[in-house]
Amino acid sequence: MKHLLLKLLLINLFIFTLNAKENEKITLRLDWLNQFQFAGYYVAKEKGFFNEVGLDVDIKEFEYGIDQINEVLEQKANYAVGKSSLIIDKLNGKGIVALASIFQSSPMVLLTTNLSIKKPEDLLHKKVMLTPDARTAIAINSMISSRGVNLEHIDFQQHSFNLNDLITGKTDAMGSYISNEPFLLKNRNIKFNILNPKDYGFDFYGGILFTSNFELENNPKRVQDFQKAILKGWEYAFLNIEESIEIIMSKYNTQNKTYSALFYEANSLKKLSGIEENKLGLIEKSKLEEIQYIYTMQKLVQANQKLSNFIVYPSDVILSSIEKNYLKRNTLTYLSKVNAPFNNGLGVDSIELDYIDALKSKANMDIKIKNDLNIEESLKLLNKNQAYFKANFSNGTKSNDYLYTKPIAAFDLAIATNLSKTYISSTSILEDKKVAIRKNSLLLKELEKKYPNIKLIKTDSTSDALKLLSNDEVYAVIDLLPLLNLKILENNDNTIRISGVTGLKFELKYILNKEDKILQTILNKIIQRIDEKVKNKIDEKYNILNYETIERISLFYKILIVLVLLLFIFVLYNIKLINEMRKRKKLEKELHKIADTDELTNLNNRRKMIKILINSIAISRQYKKPLSIIFLDIDNFKIINDTKGHAIGDDILKEFSKLINKNIRSTDTFGRWGGEEFLLILPNTSTENAKRTAENLKDIISSYKFKSKDSITSSFGVTTLRDDDDKKSFIRRADEAMYFVKENGKNAVKVD
Repeated sequence: MKHLLLKLLLINLFIFTLNAKENEKITLRLDWLNQFQFAGYYVAKEKGFFNEVGLDVDIKEFEYGIDQINEVLEQKANYAVGKSSLIIDKLNGKGIVALASIFQSSPMVLLTTNLSIKKPEDLLHKKVMLTPDARTAIAINSMISSRGVNLEHIDFQQHSFNLNDLITGKTDAMGSYISNEPFLLKNRNIKFNILNPKDYGFDFYGGILFTSNFELENNPKRVQDFQKAILKGWEYAFLNIEESIEIIMSKYNTQNKTYSALFYEANSLKKLSGIEENKLGLIEKSKLEEIQYIYTMQKLVQANQKLSNFIVYPSDVILSSIEKNYLKRNTLTYLSKVNAPFNNGLGVDSIELDYIDALKSKANMDIKIKNDLNIEESLKLLNKNQAYFKANFSNGTKSNDYLYTKPIAAFDLAIATNLSKTYISSTSILEDKKVAIRKNSLLLKELEKKYPNIKLIKTDSTSDALKLLSNDEVYAVIDLLPLLNLKILENNDNTIRISGVTGLKFELKYILNKEDKILQTILNKIIQRIDEKVKNKIDEKYNILNYETIERISLFYKILIVLVLLLFIFVLYNIKLINEMRKRKKLEKELHKIADTDELTNLNNRRKMIKILINSIAISRQYKKPLSIIFLDIDNFKIINDTKGHAIGDDILKEFSKLINKNIRSTDTFGRWGGEEFLLILPNTSTENAKRTAENLKDIISSYKFKSKDSITSSFGVTTLRDDDDKKSFIRRADEAMYFVKENGKNAVKVD
């Protein structure tokens, strides 16, 4: 038994050793002694964030006599922490790149216990203790010079790093960190003043993490893994200050700092990090240019030098030289088939091609689109050619005949029903019901397998399936959410909505020639770096149907459950339950109508018109079709109400509404905006045609005799959707045009 336990122990030890060896050993060099200034690095190590990305990091303190930049360039350290003066080294030809700035403002300030020194001008002929490196002291020197003080008239001293020199008056001011020395002075009840370069316009970065071009070129994944881990470490450190201090005090407190000192330092540095403004690690080109300009003015760098290839952002795609050469040698070919909304054949504004644009935006590559291919033709080309790739929609299944990328998007398999149906919270509701689906859909086999009790009715197209739904021949239609949205919008069928989703999602991946591993690696790198905001924007673009939110539906069901329970209790005492149920259903229909319908005219109300307008704008932009609107207002309507009464006024509004509806197209939408104001939405209508429509309606109204024997006129404002319009600007322009007419004679049309 003992031998068995010993063997198991040795096996586990061996496995542990193997796993440990998997982590790459790298070195990080700090630019000062251990303290909270480097807490994020300690946290990343001790909380396992480095381990998560396969790194074993040796964190080394600052050592006198070591040049950190040379140490990194000579690969004695893989990464190091530096100051804004790294810009000078970069401009002087040093092969370094910046990965993150932990502090958006440098903690370096000038500290003085001489309370007569309140501003930089007061330093004239005073003793100032700074490091001899002019580059490190640039912000302080620039602050002093900017106030008209000649630096030659200041007695600069070698920095002793001894705070007692400041307290005893051996020096008048000392370069200090705002996170350290002020705490020590406060603890000794010594008053002091701080001169902060930031307050005078000299705002430099601090705590810049950097590496070498060599590391970036040869280990691009490691660079971004390290970058990711340290940002995670710093976020954790600032959000868990007490725990981070405990880590420092147990393993990294080489300066023997007190808990209070570290706590003060932590909170001071947290303010400088910008974490609460979501700026942790941020390096902005515009700010670098401002810092470079200051260096230029101080003659530390030559004028007109260009600072390029200095920042590596977390979202950057870092390609190896082999991958870059592949893209230089090859024009990539994307194989596709016209099938809106995935590919509309126009080269723009479709799901597949929007994602192709997202890929191209992340890397310098040429992609040719080859349309109108069936699946067999595409696969044949893939088998013959490298540098070819195509979309693949699947639920995760793969073939060994091809290489697959990571998923770039995922789409819900959605359920559409008539408005009379309730929200479908579970696919089990569809059991034993007829559900229409495309017969050539990739989803069909999966649905048949997962939901055998659903009676699937196979159709030639999604449009055919929706026709069956409109005719109440099926209970629901199932298809990919973007495709269902598009077809419902194209059919302009207000009786159909998205009522829920199945438990299935289908991923969009790319497949390529099984020998084309370099392209697979390139595409995977790019896919991982596409910003979630870009993906969300594409997703929102093709899911524009204004169906009820889950939150609202959830609230409805909570209310409904309460009502059902109350009715159930009521049925125990009253045989009129059926009548009550009928009354409730009638009430629900009336409430639904009230929510979207103007009570007087039975037109769409303002709330409903805004919904329709939002969808109309989205469709107009997606399919590059013009969209116009007309605002119209009945002239002098207040006089009619005042002289003939509101009853006659109401009758005129109802008659007016019917008159307009009879004289517009079936594709146009007319609604009451409020009072005597109305909105007319004209899809696929140019400005000229919208103007003609308004002129025609103006003449019809002015020549019409109402039942009350009254004649009325109306003022019209016409406008067409512009590229930079949002909903508000679009409406406002038409409204202002209409009011211009009302203030300048009425009974006319103005186009804006």
